[in-house]
Amino acid sequence: MCILPLRYPRFPEVIAFGKDRKNQGVACHHPKLIVLQREDSMRVIISSANLVPRQWHLITNTVWWQDFPRRTSPDYSDLFSAFEGPKSDFAAQLVSFIGSLINEVPSQAYWINEIAKYDFEGAGGYLVASVPGLYMPSPCYLESNYCLSEKQIIHTKSSYRIFLGSVQTSVVGLSHRFHLPSDAGSQLKALSVFLGKCRENMHGTTEVILKRNTNIPADANAVSVLVADLDKFCEEDSVQLGFLPREVAKWVSPLSDTGFFKFSGFIYPREALEAAFGATNTKVQLLMYVSKGPEFSQISGLIQDEHLPSLCSLVACLKRSPGLWRLEELHSTIR
Repeated sequence: MCILPLRYPRFPEVIAFGKDRKNQGVACHHPKLIVLQREDSMRVIISSANLVPRQWHLITNTVWWQDFPRRTSPDYSDLFSAFEGPKSDFAAQLVSFIGSLINEVPSQAYWINEIAKYDFEGAGGYLVASVPGLYMPSPCYLESNYCLSEKQIIHTKSSYRIFLGSVQTSVVGLSHRFHLPSDAGSQLKALSVFLGKCRENMHGTTEVILKRNTNIPADANAVSVLVADLDKFCEEDSVQLGFLPREVAKWVSPLSDTGFFKFSGFIYPREALEAAFGATNTKVQLLMYVSKGPEFSQISGLIQDEHLPSLCSLVACLKRSPGLWRLEELHSTIR
């Protein structure tokens, strides 16, 4: 039997609220979750008590637990399932929450793979994760009417339900590309022309190309963000807006290179143009959509230990509804 050590960040016994040691543990993130792994089952335990002796022995609390059977083979689709009425998204919510705690801790990333080995379809409840921070409702999943290119629309219709979720990130490196003394403004003019021709969807965003860039010695995982006419795309007839942030590209690239996942991106054209001109210091937002890659169905046989930190980062970064937004999501669907 193994106990999942959710100690990233550490429990509040060693974290003070400000400098007042009397308020030790106040306003800190301290999940009351225990996962027990056995050969034939995985037990998930959620308690209302903090993991300290006094609350277990002297205070009345509540404990919920359930055993989930082991699968004959891992199922990675379950880790990305959306909440749809009677169909449970317990595994997706569990792996997202655990991923957010152990992300950037490579030695613990194997737990994402372990969860795929168990069947959570019979879950007797819904997980509502409480994560520190301020949040907006999660964006809708990508649908054909959000896509701008005819090729993408046709592909979407022919491969129904391949989309797995979205990640909110940004575009970096604009100042280095559009303010070179030798450029004389030619890149800015080209960007303005391309963005002027791009069609915007109902949310005011336009689709961009995410392209692996393997010729940058300083970053083997670099991903370029290109603006182009997606219906008539050729790399020579495009403008590079910038790059994915390095901390995002380091997990996007391995998952894309293996064919496990595919990624597409959307930006706000006006925001991108203002940033390129230097009119604003605001980051250029990029909404990245994640879909099944050509090898997604073969992950269980192809995945290696070195892929697990990237998979952990993906499930941790996927937009999900935490806290009150999650309660609203459940209430609006269940009723």
